[in-house]
Amino acid sequence: MDTSILLNNLGHYARRVGRTVGRPAVILYYVLADPATPKKDKYIVYAALAYLLLPIDLISAKRIPILGWADEAAAIAFAYKRVKNNVTPDIEKMADELLDKWSL
Repeated sequence: MDTSILLNNLGHYARRVGRTVGRPAVILYYVLADPATPKKDKYIVYAALAYLLLPIDLISAKRIPILGWADEAAAIAFAYKRVKNNVTPDIEKMADELLDKWSL
């Protein structure tokens, strides 16, 4: 997987939704990049980030905005809850530094 493309798309997403909403997705990116993260947890993160960033959704945010955003938020929240044991202070710091770099 090309991480620069994923990171670029996450940047666009985070700029659109803001720091508070974008931070969990950026943290998930760093959990995914961490070699210590178990494969099963990486699959959960891959699925959540793909659902967030790919244009195909169960509920389209363009057609039904509130529900469309809610299902994406639910996917990120579910993944974050499942892999939160892999979130280290270093991962949180890297996510915050990246969000600062993006001026969020």
